[in-house]
Amino acid sequence: MNVGCVIYKKNARTGEMSAVWRFDNDTDVVVGGTGDATGSAGAEYEGEYEITYYINGDPETPDGPYNLKIVNEGNYYTLSWYKEGKLQYSGIGMSNGRFLTAGWKSTTVED
Repeated sequence: MNVGCVIYKKNARTGEMSAVWRFDNDTDVVVGGTGDATGSAGAEYEGEYEITYYINGDPETPDGPYNLKIVNEGNYYTLSWYKEGKLQYSGIGMSNGRFLTAGWKSTTVED
């Protein structure tokens, strides 16, 4: 299916953000795990973060780091994940003030 979902929770004091995610990468096997990000302090999710994800929450299986850019578009957010300067994933999400929930997909970038 090439789609995923993620829930972020941000610590407004430190700017750190945690993630819980799931992804179906066209293999009919859904994988998932956790993630940890650093960014700027404040309650707003909009901003730039450095994030690493872990399959099944295992620190021995890191995927990243990614540069995550979250833009507030008014009543929703757009999300873009970059690795080594290349767009890898894109998504759209909404916040209830406490969590940011987003759907995302792998992005094919042609050179």
